[in-house]
Amino acid sequence: MTIDIFEYQGKYEYDPSSVRYEILPGEQELMDNKPVEPSKLHMISVVCQNCDASYKKADGYAEKCPYCRSYQNT
Repeated sequence: MTIDIFEYQGKYEYDPSSVRYEILPGEQELMDNKPVEPSKLHMISVVCQNCDASYKKADGYAEKCPYCRSYQNT
C-alpha cells in the first residue's frame, strides 16, 4: 500500500484519497526504516525543532523525537 504524506506548517498528514495498492522500488527498506546494511547507518546529533531536546538519530531518515514525539526530518 502506498500513500502521499505531506508537511504543512510543521505538521505531517496523509491524503486519505491517495491510498493505493502499488509497491515502490526499495519500499521494504523504507518501511523498515533502516538500510539494507546496518553497518552503513550514520548517526547524527540533532536538536528537536519543537521541544529543543538533543538526541541521536539516523541521518537521512524521518523519525519522531523521543521526548515530544514530533517528526524530525534531517
